Amino acid sequence: KSVMDGEKLYLECRVKGIPEPSVSWQRNNVPLRNSAGVQIQTVGDRASLSVARATQGDGGTYTAIAENKIGRDTTSSFVTVEEILDKPQILDPLREQTVADGSRVRFETRVKGTPDPKVTWFVNRRELRPSRGVVIEATRDRHSVALETVRVADSGTISLEAVNKAGRATAE
Repeated sequence: KSVMDGEKLYLECRVKGIPEPSVSWQRNNVPLRNSAGVQIQTVGDRASLSVARATQGDGGTYTAIAENKIGRDTTSSFVTVEEILDKPQILDPLREQTVADGSRVRFETRVKGTPDPKVTWFVNRRELRPSRGVVIEATRDRHSVALETVRVADSGTISLEAVNKAGRATAE
């Protein structure tokens, strides 16, 4: 069984026996109990387990164990919680700027994607790295680069690349 990250995980099985069996659940051989995000119940001959918002850590082998004084039976299901992937998007275009020799220039944009994209800045296709004269900042979806003291020789094109598992996006 496969569910997407953040979706509800629901497992159900039918249980019969005389005397009526009790049902317990395990994930990867670890007993599960009712909790804030996990609901276990048996109604009539149906035993169920639900996880309100599954995460990748909820993946694994789930086993329902039915037991009475006569014996025991189990059924298992392997569950995969798939990561939601969203290709990077650059939400704000970079604006052309003209500044005086020796002044500071800053470029800013917003980037989204799942998982969070890795953002790399470039000037004239050369990667910029944080240094004494280069300040690169990222807070949630906001990304910026500041060049502290630009010279006429620094004239050129600022660009960025945002990359994650789902793809890449670029802007100049």
